[in-house]
Amino acid sequence: MKKFLMVLIVLFGFIGVVAGAVNVVGPELDSGGYRYVIGGFVNSFIVPTNQQVKSVKEKTGGIIKGVCHMKGWENDPNNAGEYIINATTTTLAKECGLGWVRFDLSDPALDKNGNETTGYKNFKEQARAYHKAGFKVMVVTPYPQEYAEWDIGNGNFGDIRTPEGQAFLAKDAKYIREDLAEVVDAIQITNEMPVNRFRNPYTLEEAANYIRIQLKAMSEVEAEKNLNDNVIIGYNVADFSMYSFYELLSDCNCYCDYLGVDLYLGCFESTFKDLFIYDFVLRGFFGASGLPIILNEFGYIGAGTPMDDDDKNAYLQQTYGYANEAAATADIVNLLKHESFNEEILVHLMEELKNIDGLTVAQSKAYIDTLTDTEKAKVASMLFDPDDTNTYCQHFYKCLNEGFQLTNYEHTLEGQKNFYSDLINDHLSKMPFLLGCFVYCWADSDECYICGSAECPVETGWGLVSMDGDYQYNTSTPKPCYNAIKEAFANWK
Repeated sequence: MKKFLMVLIVLFGFIGVVAGAVNVVGPELDSGGYRYVIGGFVNSFIVPTNQQVKSVKEKTGGIIKGVCHMKGWENDPNNAGEYIINATTTTLAKECGLGWVRFDLSDPALDKNGNETTGYKNFKEQARAYHKAGFKVMVVTPYPQEYAEWDIGNGNFGDIRTPEGQAFLAKDAKYIREDLAEVVDAIQITNEMPVNRFRNPYTLEEAANYIRIQLKAMSEVEAEKNLNDNVIIGYNVADFSMYSFYELLSDCNCYCDYLGVDLYLGCFESTFKDLFIYDFVLRGFFGASGLPIILNEFGYIGAGTPMDDDDKNAYLQQTYGYANEAAATADIVNLLKHESFNEEILVHLMEELKNIDGLTVAQSKAYIDTLTDTEKAKVASMLFDPDDTNTYCQHFYKCLNEGFQLTNYEHTLEGQKNFYSDLINDHLSKMPFLLGCFVYCWADSDECYICGSAECPVETGWGLVSMDGDYQYNTSTPKPCYNAIKEAFANWK
């Protein structure tokens, strides 16, 4: 009775926040899976941690304490064509309590002739290097556009909107599962399909089928070949349409050992302000699915300064000659053509707008004069509205958006440190259904992977270590958050 009353108090105290979020983020959260938000959260308190959670933890060897994109590979001086992980990275990671790494398989396993691709071969050697260094490995299978690249000259060879594409994807998934049975310890089917730029050229429904085909194929080959059962398989959700996306794939729970969730609260939205939201979301998915949960990506930006309206106006005036965003919006075509406009952002804008992937700069520029009034308005929204679901506002201004932070956690080294300490100690470690987590990410970056700028804080300040200008990963300096994670992981039993 006491537990039930606690649930009611928490639930009704939180309903106002959720209702407000629905109004802010639009119809996806409201119409496409809203029932999972409340129902799953309540159910997580009622349903005890199930046997599947316990059995999967046995497969993983305990709590997953991992990191994304650790890198640090070097050519093995004693074995041509093989890799090792350099001593600096290995030592620091192990001292931090990290036992897992998570990284991407960038290419399909097979080409059209059934031969292994170069990217796949490299991935296997890199995964083996992690194993030799004592780390377990989670592989993220390729994004849809990686298969779409194989379409060229092959008649939609890798497009799942054709029977041929579906057959190829299933074949590739079976090969990956069987061939990597002793090379990896966990498989995540692609990454963050609710995010438009990651799932291009597919719709949300098509992206769900892209995952479904792979899950089913891997399940089939496991049964056919009696494969190593210790490799766990699942997929992840992210973004505000994560509930809609889970609903599309809820029929696939039977193929999954876990459900992954990616959360970056306080970095890409201004709605949620409290660490309790992590409890709410993770509990919601456990209660709805019954599957063990992995926090597959989470982190907090540790650098950068927000711009207010005056700062933005000054930047527009100095760089482009516009007094404010309204003036720039009214002249959006010439803004996009301006010599100072970031070409990498332009490519992303046009790909989002046209729902295609792989545009060149020249192709993107050619689209500018063809934009309709509706498309011009959408481009302006993506550039200037920080709450647009496909916003590039932070990258355009090379700043953090004002108000995009959790209460009491500024985007500083100290704020980043406290975020990890409080979240892991007071929240994640208290969730018995949570298999573990992967911190994003190992090291600060020398440039933003979206806009290419070294001055953009959005994708450069996530790391647990700084590289001191050495991006060959031979030297690394732990940041304050490194020690916070080290202590928190040591306490998480």
